[in-house]
Amino acid sequence: MKFLSRLFYHLTIAILVLWIAADNALAQTENRVIKSVEEWERATLPEGSTSQPDKSEILAHFEKFQDAVGKLTSWEVRYRIIHNNKNGLKATYVVHLLSEGNRWLCERSVVNESDQRIESIKIFDGEVFQLIAPSRKSVYIRELDTQNAEKKDPRPRIFLGFLPFLENGDMDSYVSNGYALPDIRKIIAQEDTKPLSWQTRINDTSCSVLEQTKKLESPFFHSQEEMDAWLKKHPDSRLFRTVIPWAKAGYVRTDKFNVLIAIDPKYGWMPVRYAEGHEFTIPKIESEDGKRSVPGFEYAQFPIVDITRSDFRTFTEYGYVPGKLTFTNFDHPNQDGKSEISYKSEVILEDLQTNKDYPADFFSYLYSKDYNIIDVIRDISYMVGDPPELIHELKAAADARRKFYEELRKNPAPPLDASAWINGLPIRLEDLKGKRICIHFWSMGCANCVVELERFQEYQPRTKTDVVEIFVHQYVDGDDLDMLKRFIKNRKITFPVMVDAPVPGNLGPGKTFAAYRFYSYPTVEIDENGHFVRVDGDTMMNVENWWMKNYKQEQTQNHKTN
Repeated sequence: MKFLSRLFYHLTIAILVLWIAADNALAQTENRVIKSVEEWERATLPEGSTSQPDKSEILAHFEKFQDAVGKLTSWEVRYRIIHNNKNGLKATYVVHLLSEGNRWLCERSVVNESDQRIESIKIFDGEVFQLIAPSRKSVYIRELDTQNAEKKDPRPRIFLGFLPFLENGDMDSYVSNGYALPDIRKIIAQEDTKPLSWQTRINDTSCSVLEQTKKLESPFFHSQEEMDAWLKKHPDSRLFRTVIPWAKAGYVRTDKFNVLIAIDPKYGWMPVRYAEGHEFTIPKIESEDGKRSVPGFEYAQFPIVDITRSDFRTFTEYGYVPGKLTFTNFDHPNQDGKSEISYKSEVILEDLQTNKDYPADFFSYLYSKDYNIIDVIRDISYMVGDPPELIHELKAAADARRKFYEELRKNPAPPLDASAWINGLPIRLEDLKGKRICIHFWSMGCANCVVELERFQEYQPRTKTDVVEIFVHQYVDGDDLDMLKRFIKNRKITFPVMVDAPVPGNLGPGKTFAAYRFYSYPTVEIDENGHFVRVDGDTMMNVENWWMKNYKQEQTQNHKTN
């Protein structure tokens, strides 16, 4: 269940703080109890009815709804999203989304009182995807893999009980924290989702209720090594894990995750309310000698997420979409069991159309001359209005770079040619055969490089990986080398850093940079056999790129020769 990891994250920090407080107050012996639980209103079943409808009946209707959606030639929606958080911040957006066959368009606008603008436009014309940012006057162009859902490319989706949305593209259209929309049809189809023997009233209608409950048990560990060994045997585990070196063996934390879904028979069993909750029990933890202990902990919160729907509109002959959705997310409860709203989002449908025809040029966009085009398909970057000759040159330079990397893959990766090593002995690629290698090219003057360096220093000690990470700084000497050493020391960088060797005449950032034709700061991946695999983070081909300048020099030289 996707919501499990989010719930763990939601609670982990608060629980650790409470446990630390409990461990510091060893005189405390009573179990701690924090509960914030809302009971849904219960209604008796209709007269003459002995049970809720069978799940197969509900799922059969859902399948008819999905089939009917698939037969629509097109659909178009416009809805308003209003985000409110507990700090009083409010943001309003309007989303215009339409789909026709394999073509689609999504326009998202900010409509706050002090800020009204088109934030983004995403267009897929059946072949090419464009992400347009009018405020930055930029266009990002690439292909989409419409057959591979694992690639997380944006695509219009219609989940049961929700308005259509752009999956993996505009998830924050609905909620401001990136909460993944639950696929209620899949949840209801799972074996551990059961109809309950009571109903609830929502929107003045008696609605059937289904519940899904998942119970998990998490052991406590005596050491990091013990936990690591356990994780190797349970690599997919999402359990809450804690190391308590002094605890007696055998203690287990028990978690229960539950979902309640209310469905309305009047609207084709459409879900009208969905809520997630979590509860857990931690027993009192004692040491073998009885000198140390931590009180037990009982926790329950329901709901953590609450989604309600109303004002349904006909979408197909077998189903509806809500005219209004309300998403409410709650903070974890305080010591008194009170849980405040963390944020609340309202989604209000303004327009809905189906089976409408669109002209052939509808899924296109006319850019003004000051737009920057970032064309990932051709690996070039240019301005609207640039002459065709320049675009041809950019494409030729990009092709030359691509061919260079193709040839580079055929042989062992270029060696690390260093003028100095900081924080360690020299590293040779030939000594790392059998291991994957990432070489990060960087410079003190590159802000993004410094962020990556510091992030790696923070997480590297806690990350178990077989990948060897090497950071290569461009060539510096004298005072600049002293500055680099102080830079690394002041930021408490402990892993080895290589300083590249100079090229003749001190032209360019260094010999290792030159071996890859780098004049920026990308990352290189090398496989277990010591062969170059790919470059990540290299710049798009533009007029300032070394490859472009080199191409023009070659063309000039050829022209003189001829």
